[in-house]
Parts: sequence; structure tokens; C-alpha cells
Amino acid sequence: MKIKKTSSIRSQMVLYFSILLIIPLLFTAIYVYVTIETGLKQSYSRHQSGSVEILASEIEVWRQSYEDISLRIFGDRLIQQFLQVNEWAPNVELLSLRTDVRNRLVWYEEYNQYVRAIYVLNDHSMATGRLFDPRIY
Repeated sequence: MKIKKTSSIRSQMVLYFSILLIIPLLFTAIYVYVTIETGLKQSYSRHQSGSVEILASEIEVWRQSYEDISLRIFGDRLIQQFLQVNEWAPNVELLSLRTDVRNRLVWYEEYNQYVRAIYVLNDHSMATGRLFDPRIY
């Protein structure tokens, strides 16, 4: 009987010490989890905000660049002359004008790093611009 009492006391002590160890470990684990989760959420939020700001500034640069090149194209006398042609008969003067406009559009494409192709379409559905080159894209 004496063995059972010591065994019982020993098992009770192990149980109590285990509880005394497990409870602080559990609270510590919960505290660390909540702290890390909050920190990660804040870090993720800051990272996303930074990414959004960078993307917004890049979009603004692109928009400004496209606006600038559009104003240059629409203000170009040669392109305006092309757009004002009323009849497209296959003669040397008009073909030369179309070639000159195409060359000017190619120059505008090379002027801007964001532009891959520019086409101009007049009222008579006559388009001009660089021919499609799949290697560019």
C-alpha cells in the first residue's frame, strides 16, 4: 500500500508540474502568435501600399508619355496634311506623303520607350504606320 501512495503522490506531482509548465507555455505561444500575426499584417499592408504608390507613379509616367507623344503627333504638320487628304488616288505625291508620314510615325515610336507601334487612320479609313513585326513584341 505504501507503494501506491508514493506512486499516487508522484503522479499527482508530475501532473501538477506538467500543468504549471504547459499553461505558461500555452500563453506564451498564443502571445507570440498574436504578436507575429499583427506584425505580419502591418508589414504586408505597408508593402502593398508601397507597391500601389510605385505602380501609380509608373502609370502616371506612362500616361504623361502617351499624352506627350499624342500631342506631338496631332500637332505635326505632315501628319495633319495626311489626315486632310480628301481623295486617295494612287499617285506619286500621295504615296510619297504616306511614306513620309510612316517614317515620321516610326521616328515617334523610337522617340518614346513605352510605345511599340503608332498608326494613324484618316476619315477615309486609310491607315499608315509601321508594319507589324512580331519580333518587336
